[in-house]
Amino acid sequence: SRGYTSLCKLLPLAHTLVAQGRKLRIPIVATANAHYRRPKDRLRYDILSAIRTLTMLRQGHPEKFGEGNYYLHSPAEIERHFGALPRAILVSRRPVPKVVYSMRVASFASTSITMKSGAFSINRAFRAWRSSMRA
Repeated sequence: SRGYTSLCKLLPLAHTLVAQGRKLRIPIVATANAHYRRPKDRLRYDILSAIRTLTMLRQGHPEKFGEGNYYLHSPAEIERHFGALPRAILVSRRPVPKVVYSMRVASFASTSITMKSGAFSINRAFRAWRSSMRA
């Protein structure tokens, strides 16, 4: 299948990145390519992608993602996918040290939030985004 073939092409790159990370003493983090929150949000994402790229819904485009699961994976799913890299799972659970950043997140509905400097937390960012969507 297409997904397996793509994965096989990425494995050498993954091994190279892991080796380079170890050499440079940069920890590997278990993460996934997430573009929407839940699997059921895929159609909405595809519609917005078609509008953004001025294409039909099922028409291919270099800036559109094809088949795949680009939702925010649960911790159990991440552990299943990264089982061979238990250290990466541990590192990804660790809170990030104080980071200075300024991030503006905007949605299609013109709702926006601004995160202040401080310790980054995905949960905090998600809660802020969700509360802004309710407003």
